[in-house]
Amino acid sequence: MAEKTFSLEFNGWWREGKSGNMPTTAGVYGFHACVYDEQAKTVDLKRLLYIGQAEDLTSRIGGHDGWNDFKSALKSGEVLCVNVAKVATADLDRVEAALVYINQPPKNGTLKTSFAHDTTTIQLSGRYKMIKPGTAKKST
Repeated sequence: MAEKTFSLEFNGWWREGKSGNMPTTAGVYGFHACVYDEQAKTVDLKRLLYIGQAEDLTSRIGGHDGWNDFKSALKSGEVLCVNVAKVATADLDRVEAALVYINQPPKNGTLKTSFAHDTTTIQLSGRYKMIKPGTAKKST
């Protein structure tokens, strides 16, 4: 493995039970605490809770075993929102590990303290306001 840069485009904001049009492709996702404005049809992001990866984003997010844990982190008036970015299946582990290592989401239990891959740079575009780009370097 060598140093590599990944350019991710985060799309969509899906709320619990509203996963229509979510891609079924491989990719990474972020669970966020947000406030949904029904009249304006907008979300106001509050904080990033968790980053994960899946070979089928729709199936994984819809059936995620962490929903209850993520919901327990919400404050009054907040709901869970998810955004996604497509990633090649072969790169899922590396990209997820880099994003978790860089962002330190509170609900991720692993991948926050060490990075096992060669230097990985993450560039972001799209709807990623709470997810930071950056570079993760192999821990020694």
